[in-house]
Amino acid sequence: SRRRRCARSYCSTSAAIDTTGVTNPAPQAVYQTERWNNNTYTFPNLIAGISYKVRLHFAEIFYNAAGIRVFNVFINGTQVLTNFDIFAATGAMNKATVREFTATANDSGQIVIQYVNIAGKDNAKSSGIEILPLLAAPTGLAATLNSNGRVKLSWTASINATSYNVKQATVSGGTYT
Repeated sequence: SRRRRCARSYCSTSAAIDTTGVTNPAPQAVYQTERWNNNTYTFPNLIAGISYKVRLHFAEIFYNAAGIRVFNVFINGTQVLTNFDIFAATGAMNKATVREFTATANDSGQIVIQYVNIAGKDNAKSSGIEILPLLAAPTGLAATLNSNGRVKLSWTASINATSYNVKQATVSGGTYT
């Protein structure tokens, strides 16, 4: 049997959450908890004007039917989910799903996510949120052979990159080291 605990705008369950079908799922504990109601989350200290991947994690841990909990989600004022129903999206209770979006940090270096209730439906909810930098591959890669027989690599760094892994192989597509 599953245990469910709720207080104010927070609920949790001890039921196992099915994460099959979710690429890079969050840990079980993320899906076993929820914050519900009209909630706004502000993620500060981002780089203004830079795009990020926003991953919204959901699992319906309270209702066992579609059409009961339906809500909208906005990122930086733009609606990204309309009439979203977790149970309808997954087809089951205690089954995880993720919705991914690209969002640009505002002039204050923030991404603001709003979960908005729909009249006549139960409260909006979130199991978890990830904000990840979008890292593009570097551009302008050049390799030159110097006078001592070594190869010098140079490139134009991508925005947000803090380091690179350089690998080599003796043949194209070969085993890299």
